[in-house]
Amino acid sequence: MATDEQQQKPPSKAELVRTFKRGKLLGILFGKYSRAWGRDDKIIEALAKAHNDGVIDVLGILDVPDLKSAVGPVFFDGQTLYCSLIPKLKSDAHSMIKATYRLIEAGGNDGAAALPARALAEWCEGDPSRPSEIFELYEGGEYEAARFLTLTLRTGAAFDRKKFLKRCHEIGRNGTDADREAAIRALGRVDKRLQP
Repeated sequence: MATDEQQQKPPSKAELVRTFKRGKLLGILFGKYSRAWGRDDKIIEALAKAHNDGVIDVLGILDVPDLKSAVGPVFFDGQTLYCSLIPKLKSDAHSMIKATYRLIEAGGNDGAAALPARALAEWCEGDPSRPSEIFELYEGGEYEAARFLTLTLRTGAAFDRKKFLKRCHEIGRNGTDADREAAIRALGRVDKRLQP
């Protein structure tokens, strides 16, 4: 016999838009539907398409106090949904890093709290301009961009090795302690097979 979760059909695009406009989308994404949705490619594609078409904003709705009310498996399932969703989204770097940071912050000390960073790395790997955009935010003093410095330098080096290795060395010499550590970690994670 099928469980209620297996019988549940995801809402249509029109339902997603209505739910978003009523301010209830976050509650559903981190609510009773999150377990099924995190494992359902069709709903991930529907959410990504609606976001990319500009009719909903799955990044802008992430609010840490609201996320912290989703606890245990409900939070983890919603986070899993977002980890599948992030690489498929069209977004400016600023919105993406803020949303990813909020997911990580809401996860607290949970062992899976950093999983959204892997999704952000995949998002960066999807377009050569993305690591550069995040790095520009870092240079502009954006707190969240600094939190993803290792990831930014590593993924950037896959597209423009010379530029990002130069940035690693500059930060390693002149950055704050935390930034130097991030640059050193990035140097250790740059794919050595890419060397000339």
